[in-house]
Amino acid sequence: MPSSLGSGLARTVTAPSVRLKPGHVQPVWAGHPWVYAQAIERVEGGATAGDEVSVVDPRGNLLGRGFYSPGSAIPVRILVRDATTHLDGALFRARTERAIATRAQLGLPSDATTGYRLVHADGDALPGLIVDRFGDVVVVQLLTIGMKRREGLIFEAIEGALRPRAIVDRTPGNVAKTERFEAASGVRAPARGEVRVDGEIAERALRAGRLAGAPLDAPLPPKWTPREYATWSARLAGQNSAAALAAEALERLKMTSVADAPLARAPLTVRRATAIAAALATGADVVMIDDPVSGLPDEQARSLARIAARALDDRRWIVFASRVPLASPFALNADEAIVVSCSAVTAQGAPAEIAAREKSYAVRVHGETAAFARRIA
Repeated sequence: MPSSLGSGLARTVTAPSVRLKPGHVQPVWAGHPWVYAQAIERVEGGATAGDEVSVVDPRGNLLGRGFYSPGSAIPVRILVRDATTHLDGALFRARTERAIATRAQLGLPSDATTGYRLVHADGDALPGLIVDRFGDVVVVQLLTIGMKRREGLIFEAIEGALRPRAIVDRTPGNVAKTERFEAASGVRAPARGEVRVDGEIAERALRAGRLAGAPLDAPLPPKWTPREYATWSARLAGQNSAAALAAEALERLKMTSVADAPLARAPLTVRRATAIAAALATGADVVMIDDPVSGLPDEQARSLARIAARALDDRRWIVFASRVPLASPFALNADEAIVVSCSAVTAQGAPAEIAAREKSYAVRVHGETAAFARRIA
């Protein structure tokens, strides 16, 4: 496990790759988004289910990048054709908004038609994702393990673009089984309300400098470095010693070795840590963070969570996420966890206590139920 985000950088640059057999390159090279299992020579770099991988020809030339589905007849579905586009929340937001704009050109929605397919997988450059809209309710199907691992980013993109009354997950169970994940069908009602910090509306606290935010996958200036961005953030907050505060924030996040590298070439972990560093550099007492580990491979997620939690140790901080396991490093380092379901608070308290208390199991009982209940009581 890397001791710093800098040591994690080298491993991210050498991302896993899927090498094609001779004679199977032409369809992918010509633009077909699917990589079939029989076309693959070998998988290099230790890719696991849902990881981002590069698809290369027998000579190592890049053909595209996507998410790896080892249990599928189509192990990779191409998302991008270049080496630099980040497969992050910004990409999901942009492609969701583009799909909405395309339907708008067709007159959808209209008074006569309020139900239609909003995102049609590969046709909208989001392979493995189906989104149907029925008025103010959105129905989602996550058809690959890669999309499942990034469901938080997907739901945030939908919520931000449409503000639906509810999002319903209708992923088919047989597809989830093939892709090696558990389907979580049900209604995901977005929670809406007003966040207050020390009695103040969050927007006012931001303007007053008592609160700083670290949004998920914010558009960062590609030619800037993490140091320049954090310094700019501190200056924007009115700090006189902006450079020193930025340097301290970067040191807290173990980013010294990558602090002066352009963000255009930075991996997702470094870009997300840069947003946290920029918030820390403002000197605000409270930091609000969009879950920075959403969609990351497990090892990178654990590393970033631990580093960020230590960096925030002397601040009050809030993490917003569609789903953060209460046993995660982020949650366990928090002072308090609030679980929201269908716009209502269902649990509140110390994360470890809630994690232990909220575990529940469903069983099917054959026979006399009361007797069984007494046995396990």
